[in-house]
Amino acid sequence: MIKFLKTFTMNGQFLGLATRKLYLYRIFLGILLIPLVTGKGATEPVLQGTTEQTTIINYQHGETMRYLLYIPRGYDSTGARWPLLLYLHGGLGRGDDFEKMKWYPLPKMMARNDTLPFIVIAPQCPEGTMWINTGILMALVDSICSRYAVDTNRIYLAGYSMGGAGVWLLAYAYPNKFAAIAPMSGWTTKFYADHLVNTPVWVFHGADDSTVTINETEEIIRILREKKAEIKTSIVPGRGHRPPSDEEHWELFNWMLQQRRYSSDSGYIK
Repeated sequence: MIKFLKTFTMNGQFLGLATRKLYLYRIFLGILLIPLVTGKGATEPVLQGTTEQTTIINYQHGETMRYLLYIPRGYDSTGARWPLLLYLHGGLGRGDDFEKMKWYPLPKMMARNDTLPFIVIAPQCPEGTMWINTGILMALVDSICSRYAVDTNRIYLAGYSMGGAGVWLLAYAYPNKFAAIAPMSGWTTKFYADHLVNTPVWVFHGADDSTVTINETEEIIRILREKKAEIKTSIVPGRGHRPPSDEEHWELFNWMLQQRRYSSDSGYIK
């Protein structure tokens, strides 16, 4: 852990010293605090397509979460269970205006009501904060699972830039919770690797990214490969700091749907 703190302060060049200290404090606070969620199960009637939601989450003191929710066509809360995708946007999407999120490919697809193969939740990060409160994010996931027909062995996680960093952190904080993750151009550290060995990962990063440089991403890829983890990479020559295309997202979706959550008792659940 001392090595982790040292690496963060040395390599987190895009953050000032005070910000880095605050970031670390919130990381550990978010990991240590346990979410409390209540629900009666997936029985309520729902609207298909994308809706804008504001919900009180039973976490700590009852925080308000704003998020976009997509329910697939053909969803029936009394029938089959559906995969769930949690998407974390980048820094430009923060605030209290959902329009700011729609610059990012997946929220844009949601706004168009494209036919997506998942239930999708895309929370909006409050202004001035980052995706470091892992407890409240998992409280939101648990809340959705309690209210809708979710296949808990097929919960996926993706995010871009600040959201990509949040993907690495959330998967580290909750190992074996996600069936697969896709961090895109997000800061990471090699010290996450031990918690990700059993989680399939598809990494996207521009080779010429000067905002979040590729060094740490390449290092964790190397370590995960040494540990025989399942990892795919899309390191794109000539690409700077920008998200994958719609076509790349659809390739990702098809790959995700083939993955299942890992159980320490029985391996990958079919």
